[in-house]
Amino acid sequence: MNARFLLLSLGLTALLQTTAQAQVSDNFRKTAKQLGSTVFKDKLPEDLPQAKILFIRFAPVEVPAQRPQGMSSEAYTRLRWHNQNCGWSTEQLRKAAQKYPFAYRITTQDSIGYYRDQGYKYLLLHDSFNSFLTNDYQGVRTHTSMSGGVTHQRMDITTVDLYVQDLTTNNFYVVDQFREYHLYKYSLLMPLLTKKVGKTFPAKS
Repeated sequence: MNARFLLLSLGLTALLQTTAQAQVSDNFRKTAKQLGSTVFKDKLPEDLPQAKILFIRFAPVEVPAQRPQGMSSEAYTRLRWHNQNCGWSTEQLRKAAQKYPFAYRITTQDSIGYYRDQGYKYLLLHDSFNSFLTNDYQGVRTHTSMSGGVTHQRMDITTVDLYVQDLTTNNFYVVDQFREYHLYKYSLLMPLLTKKVGKTFPAKS
């Protein structure tokens, strides 16, 4: 994406050129490499129609009344934003999940192990799920530089892979990509899965 704007500053006219570059968060690929498991691109598990999958809702966390010493104001604000986002995000998930044609359960991240033992084989997740809590969120970052009287502004937009994880083999199936700043918007994320399911299993969905 390229855009040109005229800026008036200190009586001088400068040209601002903006470019956007995507950066991909792919920590799950590192995990797969460490475990010796496989990452499948643009593919869903063949037994997904017969298996059960977990959809993970965001859970509120305890936020101190005052920002702890050593914690940045940005990190503290994101903790508060996380809690504010949990309610509407869960409602979006419940509504969007109704269009998923196979067996599923909506639960929290800390219960994945329990439901795996109860026979739930798959998990829908992405690397940025906890990014507001761990202060790893990148979203959109802007970098400005000057060259030859021209102001260049670069925007780095973090793109995240939405994947289905096999809880028995730790294989990963990449469903699609989304921009990290949509990480709470299940109204956008779930259709990525249901659309892929419809194309992969048209007779069963």
